[in-house]
Amino acid sequence: MPIFKSDLALIILALTAMAIMGFGHKFSWAYASVDEVPKLQSEPNRDKDDSESKKDDFQKWALFPIISSSAETGLMLGGLAVRFFEPPSPDIRTNSIDFMAFGSMEEQYKAIVTPNLYFKDELYHLKFSMAGALWPANYYGIGNDTHKDNKEKYESTSFATLLLFERKFEDKIYIGANYFISYGELDIEEGGALESNDILGAKDGLNSGPGIAVTLDTRDNESDARSGTFLNFRSNWFRPAFGSDYTFEKYEIFLGRYIPIANVTGLALGGRINLTRGDIPFTELNSPDGVTILRGIENGRYRDRDMAALQVEYRFPIANRWGAALFAETAQVAHKIGDLTMDGWKYSLGTGIRYALNPSERFNLRLDVSFVDDGFGLVLNIREAF
Repeated sequence: MPIFKSDLALIILALTAMAIMGFGHKFSWAYASVDEVPKLQSEPNRDKDDSESKKDDFQKWALFPIISSSAETGLMLGGLAVRFFEPPSPDIRTNSIDFMAFGSMEEQYKAIVTPNLYFKDELYHLKFSMAGALWPANYYGIGNDTHKDNKEKYESTSFATLLLFERKFEDKIYIGANYFISYGELDIEEGGALESNDILGAKDGLNSGPGIAVTLDTRDNESDARSGTFLNFRSNWFRPAFGSDYTFEKYEIFLGRYIPIANVTGLALGGRINLTRGDIPFTELNSPDGVTILRGIENGRYRDRDMAALQVEYRFPIANRWGAALFAETAQVAHKIGDLTMDGWKYSLGTGIRYALNPSERFNLRLDVSFVDDGFGLVLNIREAF
């Protein structure tokens, strides 16, 4: 769930807010709702009073303001709130619900709600996101070599929901189903490439389709993994029988490996392959999103049917709630995965700082600065990129 990408003003505002957070837990723009951080593991032979005290110390909320300004948006204001639900035991993952909404003086708006819930000692996993946006975007064409000067503005009003339900069948192995539905209305330039080239998806349309999901998850933490493996496969089939205006399929495979180093730092490795087949609207083509893949690049700068990406990141603590990371990423889009070339890879190299909004859950605010696509990019977001 991206918060936003912006200009130099964002750096100043973000660093100021993060500095404020260092002075107290309760009374700051972004705050923790308790005075002490509970331990990750329960202590043996605790008495009843100590147990009640630990329960009272559980942090239920993490809040953060969204304040930014850029030439595209003007003044932008909003907020992020995350609600945590105390698990029955330290071995059970914490349920959470993310809320985010913001708008600009240019009448641009985004809102996202994302619950992530486990039931019956992690036997069942339910995750869904609901998002709505009224936002401008750029169309550069389709392919891995589109020129940055050949951009065409359009405005999209969109609503999307992804519902995922999984059941654990073996230790850390989940199998389930998902359903994705989205509706978009586009306001495009008259006589532009989207109109004159008859690009699929340039008109209002509904995408609707079910799919399957298979997950292997041995990570020690979902928000900031330091050990374990995460392997995820997801597919969706969009058909008129499900109400879809387009007929196509999407397949996504992600593999992440997390290696602890000296108990306090970690190395994260990630690889991704996304495939689409059929008559795909251009808004559903694969593209590095600039938030989790090729951090700092404009979403949609390069788009095509298939995409491959590789990532490596070194994460380490600084002091108290503060941490940092160094990362390198590469990605490429192509009409077919077999069309990938050695000289077609795009790169993102950068560093970032982390601030733990909820230390016991390792729930971090991250500010990443990168050199990408022959320029500098900036991303402010929650949780790690992968």
